[in-house]
Amino acid sequence: MHLTDVNPSRRPILVPENAHFAFNITAGPRQIDLGSLCEDEDSRMHCPHEIWLVLDLERWPRGFGRSAFTARLSWAASFPVEFQMDLYEPSEVHQRITTLSSKGNNHQVSTPTLRKYLRIKARQFGIPVPKKAKENIALHVPCHLVLEPLYFGVLPHTLIPTILFMIPVIYIAIYHITPPILKEFQALGNKANAELAQKRKRKE
Repeated sequence: MHLTDVNPSRRPILVPENAHFAFNITAGPRQIDLGSLCEDEDSRMHCPHEIWLVLDLERWPRGFGRSAFTARLSWAASFPVEFQMDLYEPSEVHQRITTLSSKGNNHQVSTPTLRKYLRIKARQFGIPVPKKAKENIALHVPCHLVLEPLYFGVLPHTLIPTILFMIPVIYIAIYHITPPILKEFQALGNKANAELAQKRKRKE
């Protein structure tokens, strides 16, 4: 799951029939910002604070407004960590490997493709309490990643059932619940106006 393992045959590939992936990652030290994490020469080829995944978007069906995708990462709130996710083209990954290792993969990708590489990095975040007690403890974080298409570029696939459920609820609220309530308020308003008008006449 490191940079040297980007060969799709040796790592998880997110496809329609397998769009969920659970994994553990070791969060990096809080003293290093995410942009610099796993970027030095000693750790760029094998860093425990990052994971590389393959997103095979070519195998996802198109049409019906599905022109974009979203990758959603979740983890328990009890883990004080922050993440960074970046997408790479196959050619960018190949260049990254060959520039870091003389034994890099010589396979080059020159044709356009929808296959992407997702890089996830994690580091500890916040202030430990007590500070010295947790300063050097490795934090292993269980995570869950979901890849799903976006309808019309904004609507996640998993929200479709919720929206279908809300449509009749909203319809009933607008046409069957709201009108009687509005009539009741209108009746109260008319009654209040009538009482005010009577008080004014008495004063006159």
